[in-house]
Amino acid sequence: MNFKFLYSFGFVTLINLYSAQAAERLVVSYGVLQRSVPVSAVKTFIKAGEITPELRPYATLLNSLELKNLRTSLQGGVKVGVVPVSNFLGSPLGQQLLNQIGQIIRVSPESSGEKAVSSALVLATSQPDGLNLVNFLEAFPTQQIWVDGLLLRGAVDQVEQLVSEARKVGTVDPNAPLEALLPPDIKGIKDPQVKGPYKVQTLTLNNRERPMVSAVWLSSAKGKRPVLILSHGLGEDRSSYAYLAEHWASFGFHVIAPNHPGSDQKRLQALLEGRYTDVVAATEFIERPKDITRLINRLDQLNKSDPRFRNRLNLGAIGVFGHSFGGYTALALAGAPLDPPALQKVCTQTPEKSLMVNLAFFFQCQAQQLGNAPIALRDKRIKAVIASSAVSGSAFGTGLNQIALPTLMVTSTDDRVTPSVPEQAQPFTTLAKPKYLLTFVGGSHFSVGANRPANPNLPNLGAGDITAQNALQAVGLAFWATYLGVEPRYKGYLVPSYG
Repeated sequence: MNFKFLYSFGFVTLINLYSAQAAERLVVSYGVLQRSVPVSAVKTFIKAGEITPELRPYATLLNSLELKNLRTSLQGGVKVGVVPVSNFLGSPLGQQLLNQIGQIIRVSPESSGEKAVSSALVLATSQPDGLNLVNFLEAFPTQQIWVDGLLLRGAVDQVEQLVSEARKVGTVDPNAPLEALLPPDIKGIKDPQVKGPYKVQTLTLNNRERPMVSAVWLSSAKGKRPVLILSHGLGEDRSSYAYLAEHWASFGFHVIAPNHPGSDQKRLQALLEGRYTDVVAATEFIERPKDITRLINRLDQLNKSDPRFRNRLNLGAIGVFGHSFGGYTALALAGAPLDPPALQKVCTQTPEKSLMVNLAFFFQCQAQQLGNAPIALRDKRIKAVIASSAVSGSAFGTGLNQIALPTLMVTSTDDRVTPSVPEQAQPFTTLAKPKYLLTFVGGSHFSVGANRPANPNLPNLGAGDITAQNALQAVGLAFWATYLGVEPRYKGYLVPSYG
């Protein structure tokens, strides 16, 4: 047996020993004040919606709608395998998460609940209906669960503050009717929301330098046409943004979307199967931008020799779109150096940053081990970038001001993975012009992702929003057409009134 299996087996054995006694009371402390309720009363409320006498004093603080919403949120859960959960909790990122949760959920007023939370999470995950609050409470290995109400309230307040601040800069409401996105009439150019006039041919492309398969959408437009490269997020693949590729190719752009081997869906699948303990290797912060540079080099060769591509690719007019980790990739290629020394400073000296508030911050901290000097990953052949829900709040230090290319940042106010304010809105202020910020009010990290058939082997992390997708198609097209030399009149769509 290999080490990973032994580690996971040992973890499950440990939690089964712990689970001999389940939690009986939930104790919430607010400084010197304490309130205690039976765990059975909480479970009854979640399962049946019944307010027992022990909960009645607290229920009177909420109206009926608030109680209904509270119960709905507490009923939520996720199905994922025991092995990947135990492996993740044993990883550096998982240990940081447990450390913070253990300060809030404790086994006694004086003792962290880190180990108890860990065991309860894994045991709850093993239940037929997956990880949810009821299963977590039933799996907790001590008779009392102590909750530090002040710390919990502080974490919740931070999340609410981030969302509130993000909504102040919102410009596009994904619940608004589609007609609300239309600008004043711009004569002589095609509406960027409707399908373009060109046919699209699809094919695949292999890159031998680092095993990588790319999807290609070739436009039927004549002559040399600009090239767009799409960089997917962590756990996605080359098909994740096919709807964008098809739309933009129909307007005369050639679009290529590579699989990033170390951070694609196969990597996520391997993580869930227990073949990796780290979500991603730190070196992917370097390899991902290099993937794009290697791909452009390959396209340069094909543009000279392959009849499918010959003299059709304008490699002097390349744009890069990226989402999440792909947004980081786009910004690095645009000229922002990865800055391990800056990460070393903020990741060790800012303990007030909460992992539960900004998971992306700790994700970026993995790159602090990559050296003692900034790492330049710019590719000068790239002329414009779109960074959607980008991981960008810390990885570049102050280096985003070195980007001298037209940049469109896309953000969602209710993004809990890469929060809008620290990861996009604040970094946006350091960019040079021309720059644009497209904000989806009420949108999530997954709003612009395509809805695809569910994969039973992967967790469902969120659904795409058709209005957000349509808006990104249209605004993105206007941005590319303006700054890659296709049609400058599309700049008329890059105005606040379009939202």
